[in-house]
Amino acid sequence: MPRSASSEPTHVHGLRHQVRCLAALPASEERALFLTATWSPRNDNEIHWVEVDEEQAKPLRTRICQHDAAIWHMAGHPKQLALVACCEDRPIGAQQRPVKLLTIPGLEVDAAEASAGAPVRSSTRETATVAAWSRHRSALVSVDGSTIRGWDTRQHRSSYTVPLAHDGNVRAVDCNPNVPHRFATGGDDGVARIWDARKLQAPWMELSGHSHWIWSIAYHPMHDQLLLTGGSDAQVNLQSAVTVSSAAFGSEKYKILL
Repeated sequence: MPRSASSEPTHVHGLRHQVRCLAALPASEERALFLTATWSPRNDNEIHWVEVDEEQAKPLRTRICQHDAAIWHMAGHPKQLALVACCEDRPIGAQQRPVKLLTIPGLEVDAAEASAGAPVRSSTRETATVAAWSRHRSALVSVDGSTIRGWDTRQHRSSYTVPLAHDGNVRAVDCNPNVPHRFATGGDDGVARIWDARKLQAPWMELSGHSHWIWSIAYHPMHDQLLLTGGSDAQVNLQSAVTVSSAAFGSEKYKILL
């Protein structure tokens, strides 16, 4: 007889302000680590990281880091555990929302060795509302309005810019986990577009199916021909993009899906 949802162990982690973002840390292969951050205009925000015992569904340890600015979005580096891209809210009087690279204290050492409430170290201040890491190199793809930007985080410089990438604002971005240089975006036009950073004159593919804004987009972590999009038309669409995926190259691990 299947177990009911109420019989499953549950943990509730409370924060002092409302939350706009939640992110797993992909560089942690043997630990279940998550980040969340608060959104408050009073500059008394916090970043929380939580390590969870997967077998018992309870926290092993938690840590709170002080952070002034309200946070809209966070993305963990695919290989460096403590490095996180953070898109902050627009400061009062400013025209742009900054994106920062944050070094989260306590993730590279045992939590008992670090003091509670330690400050977050940051660098590389640019502009973005949402961002995604490439899993193949130290590159970050960010979006701001209708513009897409690529960043070489080792050189601390922009590597490319795509103005007017969508008809309206770009709301979501994700990088292909298996094919370098490929990434996908979704925007106010209800269209998902797949790009190649080496040839940005036009998208490699367009996927329709939404009647309103696309707010989220994600590749399947293994089968990158599968792309999931969510929109404010109350739809979640799973679409196939085989011709612009690693499956198109005849990879052995994808033959079963072809």
